[in-house]
This record gives sequence, C-alpha cells and structure tokens, in this order.
Amino acid sequence: MSGPSAVISANTISRFGQTVATAVRSRWFSVFIGALALAFVATLAAAALLANSALPASTISLARTTLGAALLIALVLGVIGSRIRIGQMESRAAAWERSIESMNVGIALYDREDRLLNC
Repeated sequence: MSGPSAVISANTISRFGQTVATAVRSRWFSVFIGALALAFVATLAAAALLANSALPASTISLARTTLGAALLIALVLGVIGSRIRIGQMESRAAAWERSIESMNVGIALYDREDRLLNC
C-alpha cells in the first residue's frame, strides 16, 4: 500500500498508538483495570453463592463473559501501550547516545550521587 492512503493510515495508527501509550500511563487506567478485575471476581463468587437463587444463571454468565472480555481488552491495550512507551524510550536513548558520540569533545555524565553514568 502506497500513496496518500498509506500515509493517512500510518498517521492514524501512530496517533492511536500515542493515545494508547498516554492512557496506559494514567492513573485512571490502573483503577479501571482494578475495578474490572474486582467485578469479574465478584461474578465468579456470585455464581457460587447464588446457585439456588431466583437470578438466572445465564445473567451471571453473561455478566462474567462481558467483564472478562472487557478485562482482556484492557490488559491487551495495556501491554500494547507499554511496548510503545518502551520503544519510545529506547529510541530516545539511542538518539542521546548518537548525539554524544558525534561530538568532538569528551563528555562525562554524572547522577546526583556523583556516579558516572555515561562517558
């Protein structure tokens, strides 16, 4: 695929990746995954505790399936976002090293405790 449509789809994918990477870093995403996990466990417990209740088993099964699918999608997005962030950090680190290596002067980089990080 080449031409304008390839550029548009590449830009769309790049923007989606950036959005996912930003969302994964946020606190609300962690809270969302935790809430989904708790709700999923609650449906597992409800199936055992309400086995003889008037609530149909299909309702609990549907809730468990829906929550499980939502949890799976959230976790997959979390993994994808984390991989995107790792790739971004690796490319920044490579650019940093290339810029230092291209200089004609010596540079020593120390941390707060005066330990040598890069030379």
